[in-house]
Amino acid sequence: MITIKWLGQAGICLQTGKGTTILIDPYLTETISKGYRPFIHARLMPPVLVIEEIPRIDAVLYTHDHMDHMDPNTVTRILWHSDAVITASSYVCRESLEKKIHVPEARLHPLDPGESMDLPGIRITAVYANHCPGAVGYLLASEGKTLYFCGDTQLFYDMKIIGETHQIDCAFLCFNGQEGNMDISSAVQAAKILGAGCVVPVHYGMYADNSVDPGLFELALKKACPQIRFMQLEPGREYQI
Repeated sequence: MITIKWLGQAGICLQTGKGTTILIDPYLTETISKGYRPFIHARLMPPVLVIEEIPRIDAVLYTHDHMDHMDPNTVTRILWHSDAVITASSYVCRESLEKKIHVPEARLHPLDPGESMDLPGIRITAVYANHCPGAVGYLLASEGKTLYFCGDTQLFYDMKIIGETHQIDCAFLCFNGQEGNMDISSAVQAAKILGAGCVVPVHYGMYADNSVDPGLFELALKKACPQIRFMQLEPGREYQI
């Protein structure tokens, strides 16, 4: 059984039945709201996970280097308190993690679209994302199920190929329609062409100026694709897939 926990924004904590723990885009500090854009981006959702309290982290996957996904303070805390491998595209590893955050090269495992790495009980494959330089999404295959994390992205044609070559049991999709992300209409189309069995909405609720009601996404999805299950997560609560 795969256990997932939504960390807010696009962040996910995932644990496999074999105990492998993976974090995806964890933003767990107040970096943006306190030091970067305090008057524009006041954090509405408090951190729901404390890095120092996680017994073990095997890998941290970053889809791209925007601060609400790759927070330098969170990265530093992960380096101090775990032996986790840090994964992003080769561009993001080189230009952001190494040059700006000073992550040791030995801790990095770059993955570009089409490349995979294996951890106990799970295979991680990077896929294309249509966002900023070096952006990727991820396919995680474990225990006979495949989860798709799109990261920040616009709708793109190769989502159809992802859906044709993988059985997507659950797709974690952005839908806020800002800053180069899919809007609700595009996210519904993505769910359809991916052939997803279930959709989890992400990238909302963190900032008042960059959020959309997930209920609107649910209504649009049910109208267009009633066979696809919509699964809205509460931050910090564990779910099994």
